[in-house]
Amino acid sequence: MENLRSRLKLGSKSKDVKLRKRRSLLYSKEDGRLLNHDLLKVVVFTVVFRLVNCVLVQTSFVPDEYWQSLEVAHRMWKAGIRGFTFPLFFAFLYKILHLLNYDTVHLLIWLPRVVQALLAAFADVKFYLLIRTLETEDVSRWTFFCHLCSWFSWFCCTRTLTNTAETTLTCLALFYFPLPGSKTYSSKKYLSLVALAVLVRPTALIVWFPLLMYHFWQEENKLRLITRRYIPIGILAVLISALIDCLFYEKVKQSQQLICLRSDGNIWSLFQWTLVQLNFIKFNILYGVADFYGSHPWHWYFSQGFAVVIGPHLPFFLHGCSLAFRKYRILLATVLWTIVVYSFLPHKEFRFIYPVLPFCMIFCGISLAHLKAWRRPAAAFLLVSNLVLALYTGLIHQRGTLDIMSHLQRLCEVSSGSARPQPDVFFLMPCHSTPLYSHVHCPLTMRILECPPDLGEDGYAEEAAQFYSNPLLWLRTAFPYKSSLPTHLVLFDVLEKEISTFLQANNFTRTAEIFHTHVPEGRPCACLHFFLIGSTCDRSEDEIYPSAASSAGDLPRTVAPGVAFSEEVPVDVVVEVSEHVAVQAVVFTHVAQVALHSAYEVCEEHAVVDEESVVKEAVDERPEFVPVVEVVDLLLQVALQQEVELFSSDWLCGFVEEAHGLQVGAVEDAAASLHAALVAALILVLENLLG
Repeated sequence: MENLRSRLKLGSKSKDVKLRKRRSLLYSKEDGRLLNHDLLKVVVFTVVFRLVNCVLVQTSFVPDEYWQSLEVAHRMWKAGIRGFTFPLFFAFLYKILHLLNYDTVHLLIWLPRVVQALLAAFADVKFYLLIRTLETEDVSRWTFFCHLCSWFSWFCCTRTLTNTAETTLTCLALFYFPLPGSKTYSSKKYLSLVALAVLVRPTALIVWFPLLMYHFWQEENKLRLITRRYIPIGILAVLISALIDCLFYEKVKQSQQLICLRSDGNIWSLFQWTLVQLNFIKFNILYGVADFYGSHPWHWYFSQGFAVVIGPHLPFFLHGCSLAFRKYRILLATVLWTIVVYSFLPHKEFRFIYPVLPFCMIFCGISLAHLKAWRRPAAAFLLVSNLVLALYTGLIHQRGTLDIMSHLQRLCEVSSGSARPQPDVFFLMPCHSTPLYSHVHCPLTMRILECPPDLGEDGYAEEAAQFYSNPLLWLRTAFPYKSSLPTHLVLFDVLEKEISTFLQANNFTRTAEIFHTHVPEGRPCACLHFFLIGSTCDRSEDEIYPSAASSAGDLPRTVAPGVAFSEEVPVDVVVEVSEHVAVQAVVFTHVAQVALHSAYEVCEEHAVVDEESVVKEAVDERPEFVPVVEVVDLLLQVALQQEVELFSSDWLCGFVEEAHGLQVGAVEDAAASLHAALVAALILVLENLLG
């Protein structure tokens, strides 16, 4: 028994076992280097990917891509519904190029897009890092794959759109938002980014409203969140926006009583500044100005808008929602909320819901990660289908409006002191169809059809709508004589047939035909090809339209049988006539010269030999001359005071009597008759006075 006890005691004296400490690979320096190396590869790949994305997007999307960002010098926001915070960024880039003397047209076009691509790449990396902290490595990779292969992200993320900036800032803010399981939370950073997004585009508040409410509900110290985060950041953002817009809307120059910093220090003067966020809501929502650009049924986003934006990802999004509904219900609620709110607004566009697309990619990534057997075929389907859409929309669809600008750049090479007339381009297209000086960068005379929204001003009239209601009449009215014609016209092919008589009569010839789209849409921009038409007329303005002091040697010798002029027309006679009726001599002479040359051109083109044919041809060929009724009254008074026989036949007298009873703005036929009477009457007045 003792031996047994001794054995047990010896057994109890065995050496203590010491566990060797092993450092976790998760926190080792070697693994940290590996993680940094993997992250570096992700960053490099994303930057290269977005730069290639930038180069392969060569088409136009919407006018706001240029007219709310690059065309910053035109000051077109008279009602103050757009802020200058976003355009100021591009103006800063332009200023740097100017100071470095590198402000070439190619850099002006591509630098903003390259910068936008780099910002998009930065947001992509942040989005990947966020998902890696929320999910497994497998889910984060598939989510990143879905995000990068989205055709709509490819189509939009390198464009200079406010919606693109809004989406980029939303991705960055989401990285710091307190999502369940997030380790990168920072209320100050995410709220600052949200405030900046609202400054760029006030509708960003629609996307972030449910997220802000979620944060407020989850926060334990709600009073501290409001007083130290929401209010200070919000006030600072409004002040910065008001200061920028005060400077760029030039309220200082428009009113002597309003200055940005008053000497008396009256803080209430701030309320006289332009607050674009309030104006944006007032005009677009309360006044319905957005409806001016088109309206859609309430279900448009549910029936087609969202499906087009998310594209081939849609079935994977629905599958992912069923898998991660509980965990990411706040993101799903944000997507649904955004679509519902935008559905209440009549004007709808695909790009409006672009900021919630990254939220959807999280559900798509979760879906792919759970498709063990079908993962590779599903990924191949997503890659191929999105690649086809991305390449077609980026390289083919609606590229004509940008390609035409390269043709116009060649006009800048025309010397300012040599060829006459100087290049003068008129875009006969739906307004803002193309960019303008940001893609030309030279003092080239260019004009577009104006279409400002109706802001309740008296006598509002949309020039573009008037043009498309009767293009031929509008052109003849806008360009009554050849000296007023532009040298180049830019128009869609569907318009060429309607104005072919105008083009032929004024010697315009087609110099370029540029493809635009296979899928036309909208009013007269529904087209398949794009045309540049240049004027072949090389006569100078003095040859076409002599001044009031020109001699009769520059005037037609014979207008019609029996109407002959001497070698020199004494202008003082015309001045004497005008003084009898108390009008300016230069005005009367101007009208007389226009009428004479109009009649001469009709005679020359159609070999007219009698007075009645002159008037008839003027009615048929020149209805664009809509003269003022007072000029006809002037002729009647001149005839009465000078006691001359003004009218040579009863039919001409009838024309003038009819014209005398008309008002300005009469119907087209009456305007043509009025013009015919004016032309013939002026010819006979000068015949009797100078004969």
